[in-house]
Amino acid sequence: MGKKGSKRKAQEQTAVEEVDGAQEEALRKSRATEEAEGGAPANTKGAERRRSAISVVGDETSTYLSEVMAHFQTLVEDEERQLLVANVMEEIAGKEQKAAADPVCSRHIEALLSVAQASQLTAFLSSIMDTGGLFELAVSPFGSHVAEKVLLRLESQLDGMTQEEFDAFIKVLEAMVHELGTELWKFMMDRFATHVARRVLCMLCGHDVLPPGSRGPQGGSGGGKASAGLAAKLPSKEKAAAGKQGQEGCRFPELLESLVSVLTREDYGGASMEELLGSRYASPFIQAALKAASMLQGNRSLLATLIPSLLGTSYFYDAGNKNKVPSGAKLIEGVSADRVYAMCMDSTTSHVVEAVMGVAHAVPGLIDAMLQRFFKGRMQDLAFHQSANFVLQAVLAATSTPAQVQPLYEELAPCIGDLLRCRRSGVVAALLAACGRANCCQKEACSALAAAIASTPQSSGKTGQEVLAPSLLCLDTAPVLGH
Repeated sequence: MGKKGSKRKAQEQTAVEEVDGAQEEALRKSRATEEAEGGAPANTKGAERRRSAISVVGDETSTYLSEVMAHFQTLVEDEERQLLVANVMEEIAGKEQKAAADPVCSRHIEALLSVAQASQLTAFLSSIMDTGGLFELAVSPFGSHVAEKVLLRLESQLDGMTQEEFDAFIKVLEAMVHELGTELWKFMMDRFATHVARRVLCMLCGHDVLPPGSRGPQGGSGGGKASAGLAAKLPSKEKAAAGKQGQEGCRFPELLESLVSVLTREDYGGASMEELLGSRYASPFIQAALKAASMLQGNRSLLATLIPSLLGTSYFYDAGNKNKVPSGAKLIEGVSADRVYAMCMDSTTSHVVEAVMGVAHAVPGLIDAMLQRFFKGRMQDLAFHQSANFVLQAVLAATSTPAQVQPLYEELAPCIGDLLRCRRSGVVAALLAACGRANCCQKEACSALAAAIASTPQSSGKTGQEVLAPSLLCLDTAPVLGH
């Protein structure tokens, strides 16, 4: 792969994008705003002129697509629209990639393909793969947007495809996965291409495995934590349904395994993996890959290799049988506890530790081993940290037995009041939910919570429901906590 050269190129590309890509990113954000508002803004002509200034297609193609769109908007019948799409695809054959990456034409291509049939969408992607490859399209802020929309549209039509259409689609999908696997580093590290890679991953899995905050055009690994709210820590019908969905397996398990297994290769280990985990573009893909790997029915070996790889293991335990998954303790034997602690304290890598805890239940004994090796005796430090407290919430959410929950409660109980005063009620809610699931320490936890709330200045002189219920409704708000 030429990893050092690839990393240097990725770094140089990122630096250039940060300086010179502001105009393209602003245009793409403007475009997303227009879509959200259901129309174009008042200064459409000015926006079009700015887009035309960085056009990548000839005037003839641009004019043709503009005229086609004007006619397209007058059509009502689906059959007429699809016929027009077929004519346009024939007209721009061989130029699809440039048109899709153009700031003006990409809007027209996207609108036309929104009504396209499966065969037309597959033909479009096939031409992209033949003329330059998926990466060449995906690195464009406009091209990546088109690619995502095409993939979403194709995914929605999978069940209605004929056998011939499905066979053609599989051929293109295999080609995309092959290119992704070959150039995965570049895809993950590019701020636009990473979104296309994530969308392909979701298509292979058959479920939305993306972490919160990474689903938008410019989503990074952040943004989803604080908005999760206390309700996210408590049991719900939606969570039960999601768990059931996850047990249904993947849509294309062999292709998914071939893509995710790239992350376990030797050339992705060590410093290379550290760089990926620290990237706000690559981290969400890795988190999604973890969740997708946990859905591979009957195959726990990939997940059992991926987890220690992400945690920076210095060696892998040899079970003597490649099909045998080591026990939880053996699995993380080569992982440094200090490294995991440092990952928890980092605003980017902490998300990966959260994701690991979210799938740890799929490997027998792993939750117990991680609690003992990485978190015992460090609960309070994690609880008060601005990033690590979310990891701790994920740890608490992963527990299910009294043996797991009771030591956590005993370590955290003395600081419940301080946690509330420091706006860390998410940790308290996760602890209460864990006690409820494990059916242990419930009385003690409720008593500790009531005492903590009663100790606040706002609760002075009040008792019972006068303080408890209103305070629970207003946790983490300034009027209650006195900040």
